[in-house]
Amino acid sequence: MIKKSKKVLRYLLALIITVSILYVLLQHVSIDEIVNVILRIPIRYLILGFLIYTTNIVFRVFRFMVLLDGRLGLVELFQIVNISTLANNIFPLRTGELSYIYLVKKTGNVRLSQTIASLIIARLFDFIAICLIFLFCVLLMRDIPQLFLSVLYIVGLFVFLFLCVLALFFVYKKILIKALWRVIEKAGLSRFKYINLFMSKLEELLHAFSVIKTSKIVLVLFFSIMSFILSCLLGALLLFASGYSFPLLNISLGVIILKLTTILPINGIAGFGSSEGIWTLVFIPMGMDKESAIITGFVIHIVNLVYISILGILAIGRVDLRGG
Repeated sequence: MIKKSKKVLRYLLALIITVSILYVLLQHVSIDEIVNVILRIPIRYLILGFLIYTTNIVFRVFRFMVLLDGRLGLVELFQIVNISTLANNIFPLRTGELSYIYLVKKTGNVRLSQTIASLIIARLFDFIAICLIFLFCVLLMRDIPQLFLSVLYIVGLFVFLFLCVLALFFVYKKILIKALWRVIEKAGLSRFKYINLFMSKLEELLHAFSVIKTSKIVLVLFFSIMSFILSCLLGALLLFASGYSFPLLNISLGVIILKLTTILPINGIAGFGSSEGIWTLVFIPMGMDKESAIITGFVIHIVNLVYISILGILAIGRVDLRGG
């Protein structure tokens, strides 16, 4: 009963996020304006965008093939990743991740522990790839207001420090985990349930990471970075095709910040509201007017959802989703 109540509360929270932000954004632009921009995108650019998106998914499939030790084939994993991506973009608060675990486990070729570990590691490398591309964009960013650039430099510094700490944890994981537990116990924090839960999850993550060979780590990182680079190119293509001119580096920064929100459990229903809100908040300080920022946020999101839905629905038609 408690679990059911929590689930209802999560969906209610997602609904509130979606409705609230959409209400604010649609005070400044009309739905007709958004639809008209989408309809004027030339079909050749939509086809090219679909090819870029599909290639993006292929890189993600390659990554899972590495993490699952090749226990599942390219086509089988391609279908699973597309269904999981569709579920994640429809259901709020990242609950769609469960579809990946269910479908991989259902094949009978991969242990449940390895399936869960592969998902955790994939999300970790998503975050690392986002951080690296974010730092690259910030270091090269120039033609934006000085105040916003200063904020990016400060955030970039914290991101760099976080990556350094993360690297230290992976290299000296046993020593640092023991030291962290000692600090927690001396500070009297071990009585708090969430502190213990955090530490147990951290230990699980480090254990899952420790079984991966260095060569696999390089491959997984490469596939993750390529996936996000393609996401940036897709965003730039759709903006150009919609009639909006904006520097590639600025677009890449906006896409990367938006992608960060998609791997955190803060998105609304089908991502609506949260995605457009973040996009608008990022692009206005970079010089885009408010109306254009809102409209392009909707355009990018809706076209991506169409691509996701096409591959996801096709995959559902080819996969037996029943238990057994």
